[in-house]
Amino acid sequence: MGHVFPSGGRLILLLIFMLSAATASAAERTSKQNNGWEWAPLDIETMRGMARSIEQRDRGYLLAGAGWWVWSDVSSEFTVQVAYYLQRFEQLFSQIAPLAGRPIDPAIPRVMFFERQLAYKQMIANRDASGHAEYRWDTDRITEIGFATRLDQYQQKDFDRLNRATLQHEAVHCLLQKSLGPHAAPSWFHEGHAEYFERWDPRQTVNENRHRLFLRNATGPVGVEFQRSGQLPSIIEALNLQQASDMFGRDGGHDSHYYYDLTRSLMETLLNDPEGIALYQKLFERLRQDEPVLITQEEAATLQTRWHQRLRDAIRAAEQEKAQEDKRR
Repeated sequence: MGHVFPSGGRLILLLIFMLSAATASAAERTSKQNNGWEWAPLDIETMRGMARSIEQRDRGYLLAGAGWWVWSDVSSEFTVQVAYYLQRFEQLFSQIAPLAGRPIDPAIPRVMFFERQLAYKQMIANRDASGHAEYRWDTDRITEIGFATRLDQYQQKDFDRLNRATLQHEAVHCLLQKSLGPHAAPSWFHEGHAEYFERWDPRQTVNENRHRLFLRNATGPVGVEFQRSGQLPSIIEALNLQQASDMFGRDGGHDSHYYYDLTRSLMETLLNDPEGIALYQKLFERLRQDEPVLITQEEAATLQTRWHQRLRDAIRAAEQEKAQEDKRR
């Protein structure tokens, strides 16, 4: 296989992923749409049982469940709701992304939600990010994994106003890393998953979500730039997003809004296009095997062709749906 882009260094022991300004802005908009979140009666009954395991610890509330270790300084009710939502989201993620949702490492993510920004900044090294996920591993297993976020940025004291985009974004980083185990993945691969699934709405069907996220190719920064300038996104530019710092823009290049959407748009193709799905499976296995070459020149060229076609198709579909909606008015 001809070398194009590496799969990530084998000696990397620490990866940090930050929620960008672009994601934070989108997350704030999503937060405003979350009002009215309702739990089903069975959910409420299940959470009542979980609440019996709550512990008061470190001026907060801890629920150490089977899959997630969740702490918050908000309330015991909030902690239980977050823990239960994470369990349900993990089940959903494993169904719609069977490779990324199939853990090969038993590490339990530690999740922390801070109501007080000062407490968040005292605890977290990456103080400026509204979400922060971190992983450490040795040669054969994950030794530490988890994420933290602060709530006061959007005044999310109750779960029905919680920014689920942030929650899902950071949770996906943890779930994906558990599926990769002690193997590094480039930022475009990690952020592509997180950006794609942060917008997944559990209240919609799988097909409804996939269609809505397909149309995002037309309305996101990448699609908007294409429609404005006629310039299609570059597969080379996307695959060169290797480190977390690459996501925050370059002099003379695109900004973080564009780069985060670039990874999401590319991942949408890998997860939904037939040829993209076949390549996605190969990429995942290569990452797990620490292969030095993640994607060949031929594969990259094919992926770019399929990606560009999905962008064009999404723009046409969005235009058709808008025309139909205008006729109904």
